[in-house]
Amino acid sequence: MGLPLWIPQENPEPRSMLTADCRRALEAGLTLRPPDETVRAIRAWDAGRGDPPLQAGLAPEREQEVLAAWRARGSTP
Repeated sequence: MGLPLWIPQENPEPRSMLTADCRRALEAGLTLRPPDETVRAIRAWDAGRGDPPLQAGLAPEREQEVLAAWRARGSTP
């Protein structure tokens, strides 16, 4: 799926990387770098890999498919 962090409504309290307690890792020496440094590193990696640049979001055709399926369930944007 193009957006892997979507969480299904059927499971309102999923166990995931967004809810995991990382205190033990931090106490063991895990260090985190600032988000802006991470973004710069990803952009440098992307620019140097020789493939087309990464793009965010769904392709327009896939977005229309997802919206049609959502609307068919009785939801509206």
